[in-house]
Amino acid sequence: VGPESFPPPGSFARAQHLGMLPWHAMKLFLLALAPVLVNSAYTYGIQNGALQTNVASTGTGGSCAGTSSGEYECEGMNKYITWTKNFGTSDFIVESTFSVSKIEATGLGFEFVTAPGVDRLGLDGDAGGPPYKFFYEGDNWGGNRVLGITSLRPNVDYTLRVVRTSGKISAYIDGAPIYGMQDLLLDIAITKVQWRPWRNKIKVKSLYELVADSPTSSPTRGPTQSATGPLVSCECSTPNVGMAGQNR
Repeated sequence: VGPESFPPPGSFARAQHLGMLPWHAMKLFLLALAPVLVNSAYTYGIQNGALQTNVASTGTGGSCAGTSSGEYECEGMNKYITWTKNFGTSDFIVESTFSVSKIEATGLGFEFVTAPGVDRLGLDGDAGGPPYKFFYEGDNWGGNRVLGITSLRPNVDYTLRVVRTSGKISAYIDGAPIYGMQDLLLDIAITKVQWRPWRNKIKVKSLYELVADSPTSSPTRGPTQSATGPLVSCECSTPNVGMAGQNR
């Protein structure tokens, strides 16, 4: 196929319409375009700070200022940004781009709601800091497990990626696996996911599921992500386990 009969990817306008291409060239064209189409398949809960269908601020405490400059702002204890979505027991990839106003053991977390209760990936915990730590806890995962030092900094955009594969949850920040948050068993039906600012203020640009990407592949970034990096915060001592959690 010569350059005169096969336009480069993305050049529908140059070809004007696919009918101008020979069939063999059309097939090659569509095959070249397919990865772009697959990687662009997102189901949004929050897009450019705007809440989409089945997303709402919930809870009785705190306050949510709403959408401004492409971000949805929410703060306070017992306040959540909740996406009601029946993930069931299926594999999934969910990503969210966000920033927070401070890092000082605020109990900030990303949560999964199931019939037994709530399980939490904590991004700013351990009241014994600084330094402040990653942690996880919940009705299925048990008491608070304190992990390594959090990589988050105030007023910086990050993208959290959460992957469930074969009933196990793994978490990544800007493409880097979070040490201690890999292959956490959660093989029951998930009906909601939500951000919990707790003693923090969070600004969320996006929250979406990658519908056409495979959870079994190595993490690839969504619309704002960079390449996969090294493990985030590997402190390889035995995690601190306690039932008080990060709610205080």
